[in-house]
Amino acid sequence: MLEDADADGYVPIDLRLTARKASEYQAGAGFGTDTGLRGSLSWEQHRLNKHGHRLGGTLQLSEIGASAEGRYTIPFGDPRREEYGIFAGYSEDDPDTSDSRLAQFGIVRSTTLGGPRLDLSFTYQREDFTVAGQTGLTDLFIPGAALSWVKADDRLFTRNGLRWNLSVRGTAGAVSDFAFLQPRASGKWIHGFSDARIILRGEAAFTVAKLENLPASIRFFAGGDQSVRGFDYEALGPENEEGKVTGGRHLLVGSAEVDYGITGKWRVAAFLDAGNAFDDFTEPLRKSVGIGIRRITPIGPIRIDLARPISGGGRSVRLHIGLGPDL
Repeated sequence: MLEDADADGYVPIDLRLTARKASEYQAGAGFGTDTGLRGSLSWEQHRLNKHGHRLGGTLQLSEIGASAEGRYTIPFGDPRREEYGIFAGYSEDDPDTSDSRLAQFGIVRSTTLGGPRLDLSFTYQREDFTVAGQTGLTDLFIPGAALSWVKADDRLFTRNGLRWNLSVRGTAGAVSDFAFLQPRASGKWIHGFSDARIILRGEAAFTVAKLENLPASIRFFAGGDQSVRGFDYEALGPENEEGKVTGGRHLLVGSAEVDYGITGKWRVAAFLDAGNAFDDFTEPLRKSVGIGIRRITPIGPIRIDLARPISGGGRSVRLHIGLGPDL
């Protein structure tokens, strides 16, 4: 299944909703220093037949890539909680560190377990990639499972909320070009008191596989707006003999931030970020500190940050700009 846009990403803008709500169209827009301008367009036919089947699609464009996905959804059991989805998609990603052309097809079973949501998936993917001068073409059949949960008093500007995701995916060499196993966990916690908020986020993952086998979509890179600020997008990770970032088998990223309301819709922030992509967890973390300003808008906060590395990146200051919801 194609990866969703990051949680601090697209801002939804309703374009049209038919009188009977049979078809729904949405557009979204956003901006980030990492990706530049980005936009999305989605469509869903809510009721194709008396059984409640649905059909939809999403198109996403940014300055460093594009993706398109279609999905057919079939409710089963309790239709309010359980459904199957058949999906197909194609994406192109061209950040400075890698190039990837990824085609996917698969099926996912989604179940809402009270609050958390469980997704069980089986995906075939073909990826043509280049990383640090290394090229490859891989065919993988990947089963996976993901458990996620989001709770917030306001998804656009959250005073108190929590988002977490636990996932695992992998495959065996008997059915794919190579074998790998990749558990992953991420979370973000926001707690408000008086006119201030504490924002903590973290992500950890590791991969059991040889790095040279891994396509770009399965390797890890760190650095950028939603990773370690003060470093360029995906600029952190193991390097080859030519100094090019190859990506790593493992990832560890964390951030602690405090913001405070100063007047009306304006807030100031200070933060500490740390993390890296590794082949060995004994390698050092890269750290940065920074300050920022926030403007609360009806489509989520506008974030302007200045961050400077305090380990492993010189002393240059990097500007980060972002727009989108908190969770």
